[in-house]
Amino acid sequence: MSGVIQFKYNYSDKKFNIIRISGRALKKNDLMKLCKTQAIPEEFHEWYKSIPSCSKKKETVILSESENDSN
Repeated sequence: MSGVIQFKYNYSDKKFNIIRISGRALKKNDLMKLCKTQAIPEEFHEWYKSIPSCSKKKETVILSESENDSN
């Protein structure tokens, strides 16, 4: 599913919660908004705040063939 993040708060949950995102990838600011609206439980906020961020306009990740094969 494109534009959707499915998640569970607990492994034992039967159904996934769904967050629909726009055509762009989530960035740290977007994650912080999800914390602010409590879409992400407060117990995880500090972890999300500790994620390093980059001030570059565009970020690119290039995986080698061996990294692609391991997923």
